[in-house]
Parts: sequence; structure tokens; C-alpha cells
Amino acid sequence: MLVRLLQFASPMLPIGAFSYSSGLESAIESGDVHDAESGAQWIGSVLEWNLARQDGPLTAAAHIAWSALGVTQTAQLQQLNDLAFATRETAELRLESTQTGHSLAVWIERTLDPTKDFRAALEALRPIAYPIAWAAGGVQLQLSPRDTVLGMLWGFVENQASALMKALPLGQTPAQRMMLALGPRIERATDEALERSVDIVQGAAGAMPALAIASMHHETQYSRLFRS
Repeated sequence: MLVRLLQFASPMLPIGAFSYSSGLESAIESGDVHDAESGAQWIGSVLEWNLARQDGPLTAAAHIAWSALGVTQTAQLQQLNDLAFATRETAELRLESTQTGHSLAVWIERTLDPTKDFRAALEALRPIAYPIAWAAGGVQLQLSPRDTVLGMLWGFVENQASALMKALPLGQTPAQRMMLALGPRIERATDEALERSVDIVQGAAGAMPALAIASMHHETQYSRLFRS
């Protein structure tokens, strides 16, 4: 399944993630992120304080529900989808999750040829949040829960590194070194996400207030390259 995981986590996945920075551009504007070291600190903090406690557990729980799709699981997916949107404290974070989730659902329908029941569940969840759609893709690709969560976190880090290269700017070699250094933190965040119950999922304001604040500031930032 490694080849499927590599395809799923590839930046070629046509969901428009490249147009979002998840608040990172605002952190650059404020000076909190100004080089590879501060960039790695910011991204690592988002990984450990936000994704490991929010999108990761949501994705893991949704993977289980998608894997045993039925009436009960459909209701559970709706609850998880509602929770995913409830943890988006700002308009831009909600927009990012909505747009990428929609594009990912379309990719699943057009590329992976899911069953009629699976398609119906995807349609019933519209708008679908990104973590819930990502879990659906992982199930369709027959990826394990861990590989599904790991791929999502890796994709986040890669997209953040790409945003840094555009907005700082940051050279490719420093960005690659930064991603290499963040590897163990991605692994740890994945393990924590799989162990954490969705009953204690937190939004950015609860897990990492700086991220929610950065996202709010970005909404009125004068000069922007990204949509979030």
C-alpha cells in the first residue's frame, strides 16, 4: 500500500491545498516566523498542539466509521463532520476545510470509483470537512488508520514548507532540512492522534491559541499570497 500512500500524500493531489497557509502567512507577517528555525518551531507546535489533538483524532475516528459504513456509522460520520467544523474558529480556517474537503470528495468519486453507498454517504455530508474526507480517501485506498493519519500530517508539513519558501522566502535546501528534522515530530503526532479520543478534541483556540489568533489577523492582512 506504500505506492497508494505516496500518491495520496503527493502535492499533485488536486485539492487546492497550495493556496492556503493555515495561518502561517500571518505568523510571517508578525515576525513570529522569520527563518527556517522559527518556521520549524511554528509548524512543529501546530503539529503537536493542534493536529495531534484535533484533525488527527477526527481522521482516525472517521476512518473506523468509513470502514464499517452503515446506518450507525453514517450518523457517527455526521457527528464527526459537525465536530470538525465546530473546531474551526475563523472564517478562513472553515473555508480551507470546506474547500479542500469538497475537492477531496470529488477526487474520491472520480478517481477511486467508490460503491453507491459510499458515494451516497459522501454526498450526505456536504459540506464535508477535510479530515472526514481524508479518512474516506484512506479507506478507499485501503490504507491503515495510522498510514492515513500519517499521510495527512505529512501533507500538512509539506504544504507549510512550500508556503515558507514562497512567503519568506526560504531556499529549497533549508526547507528540506527543516522537513527532515520535523519527521520524528510527525511520527509522534500521529501516535498521539491515534491514542486520543475525539471526546476531548480541541479547536485551535483551546490547543494552540496563537494559531487561532494568527488566522483571525490574516483575515484583514493587507498583503497576502494565501487564502488562509
